[in-house]
Amino acid sequence: MNLLQGMRPWAPGPTPEALRIVRAVFESASGPLKTKDIYKLAGQQAHEAVVPPPTTPGTVKKIAGGRRLTTPLPPRPTHPVRSLSYLKQTLLPALVTQNVIEKFHTKSTLSEDEIKRRLSQLTKAARKAKSAQLHGQIDTWLWKLKPPQSVPTTPTADKEKPVFGHEIGVGADWSHLNKRRLRAREEKIGRDLKWLKMLKRAQYVMTKEEEAAKAALEVEQSVERKRLRRERRAERAKETATQANAYDSIPAIEGPSIHSKPSYPRTEALSTTSPSYNLLASLNSHLATEAAREDQGILEAIDTLGAAPTGDLMAFTVSHPGNSLVETGTQVGKEATLHLPIVQQQQHLIALQSHTYLPSTNTMASTLATIQTRLVGGTDGSHFDDGSSVGGWPSTQKINLTHPIQQIEIFSGWVIDGLTVTYQLDGGGTTKVVHGSPGGGHTVKLSQNEALLAIVGRAGQHTYYKRSLVTQISFVILDTSNSKIRTEGPFGNGDQSNQGEVFQVSGPLALAGYAKDTDQLGLSGLSFIKASTFE
Repeated sequence: MNLLQGMRPWAPGPTPEALRIVRAVFESASGPLKTKDIYKLAGQQAHEAVVPPPTTPGTVKKIAGGRRLTTPLPPRPTHPVRSLSYLKQTLLPALVTQNVIEKFHTKSTLSEDEIKRRLSQLTKAARKAKSAQLHGQIDTWLWKLKPPQSVPTTPTADKEKPVFGHEIGVGADWSHLNKRRLRAREEKIGRDLKWLKMLKRAQYVMTKEEEAAKAALEVEQSVERKRLRRERRAERAKETATQANAYDSIPAIEGPSIHSKPSYPRTEALSTTSPSYNLLASLNSHLATEAAREDQGILEAIDTLGAAPTGDLMAFTVSHPGNSLVETGTQVGKEATLHLPIVQQQQHLIALQSHTYLPSTNTMASTLATIQTRLVGGTDGSHFDDGSSVGGWPSTQKINLTHPIQQIEIFSGWVIDGLTVTYQLDGGGTTKVVHGSPGGGHTVKLSQNEALLAIVGRAGQHTYYKRSLVTQISFVILDTSNSKIRTEGPFGNGDQSNQGEVFQVSGPLALAGYAKDTDQLGLSGLSFIKASTFE
């Protein structure tokens, strides 16, 4: 403890709590206040208790007349406004500096009690001289809150618009020049003004020409876009018409019970029309259960085989020679006659490559035929077909048709690099196959109550990789227990370029397509095996 701490036990400056209390006194008062009134009202305000310093004034000694005296404590040692002198000399001047309060002079009359109190403090001789003065009006200094100062608003004068050519001296004050120099300056400004007008006119004409050229270019681009849209619509209409008229190119097969060609795109399951003849028509093939031969452009029906046992399952595979499309299908036979059919479709022969009979112990529907959709994407790499490699179609039926796909792992970035599919088999087991680049940044799992309702995506030429690829894919999943639908994806399209045409497939059972065994860009194209009767 040093001597300075003992001489100044309290902070000499104003404290925030003390200033707050004095400000609250002024805000709650109904009029101006005297210093003593402020001190009295401050003692009634709620406040935070002040802890006296460890060195109190009573410990500081002073020598007076040979005696050691102690400094007295303030009237309120635990109050923020500890004394009247602290209020008068410290707090009030601080509030004046902050423009919160102000002191003003006025005249007032003292009450009788105040007059008696003041006279009692005077000597007898001084009372006679002071009595008359105290009974009149005396000078009084009071404190009050300072009203907020209003900022004077001066109307802003509108800026004068500069005259044309002010940058070369038009409108400037040249009165300080003599006549000769003033005349020369005016001639120079006149020449410059003429040149400035020519420059502004040229800039205006150039701007108008640029705007006209831009508008003409926009019109030309708009016409070109409309022309391209018309051409694309015409191409799509032509493709649709070609597909719709595909069946018209199939000659009718003569026979006692052969149906006429079905209208596009109707799908019919194998049905029994007589003990000897049956017809299967699908979106991508027209398969008649007839053995036929081509003789000078005329197809003649030839009955070759007998009826299949009732309730047995017939499995078949259909290929398009000269085309990569391969179709597989299964059908429950009901007194059906199995033949080796050859029919003509779109200048290609469709031949039944293999056939077999299977016991009808499977619990699937009484009629089921599967088809393979068109290929989307490219053909780089090797061809794969999960229907035959995993399901064993057409000789066997290993994949669980009720819940064929259990899980799909997607490896993607800007495009779909690879798909890893886990199939559920009829015996309860599972098998996993990888198509394209291995790895799975995203995993889509299907519960036993969920079915893969549809697959949607984009496929086509990618400008950066300069290959035809699958660029985006999404999966629509149906929960058969509560009819809720969820969507997983989209995956891929990491560059947000939206390249490729949109494709959609409903009710896929297995995947097929083309892929390469590479770390990236392994998957090239996809085709989907689905039930031809899926709705």
